[in-house]
Amino acid sequence: MAVNDIARVYAGSIVEMCETSDMLNQLEQEMKLVSDLVAEDEKLKHFLDTPVISKNEKIEFVNKTFSNKFSEMTVNFINVLIEHNRQDFIEDIYEAILELVDVQNNKKRVTITSSEELEVKIQERIASELTAKLKCEVVIEQKVESDIIGGIIIKIGDLVIDGSIAKDLKKIKSNLLNSEVRSEIAYEN
Repeated sequence: MAVNDIARVYAGSIVEMCETSDMLNQLEQEMKLVSDLVAEDEKLKHFLDTPVISKNEKIEFVNKTFSNKFSEMTVNFINVLIEHNRQDFIEDIYEAILELVDVQNNKKRVTITSSEELEVKIQERIASELTAKLKCEVVIEQKVESDIIGGIIIKIGDLVIDGSIAKDLKKIKSNLLNSEVRSEIAYEN
């Protein structure tokens, strides 16, 4: 997911405020929880995004709900987002924070998509190979999508390495449809 510039600005600001790596890790964990809550709870998302509800009501709700669960820094950050009408960027801001934390920790997140769950040994081998090539720690996130039929798709940031059978079949179909037909009768799917 491409993180927009607004999210990057806010993420950069809050990450700069973290004086220690412990604070940074805590921020990352707490913002993940907030981001997940907003993504999963339609009522919460609607409450935060509704312009009819005043900023003060939203801030009061955040303070009551999150003060005993999250650090003061995270609660204040959410309140700043509400104050500037940026609460709808919480998920994007979390993604931007994650990118910044990964850069500081020399990590790359790699998404591997396959038609079925990969064995742990295969995941470890892929992680080992990528760690050697990228010269950083690799964190693998696996997705299962039966649509790709077989093979794997590896996504590292904006780079996509598509080794799926579905891609190969689409390419074959495209080549067949684009090739010159030597007879006068052509058949379509």
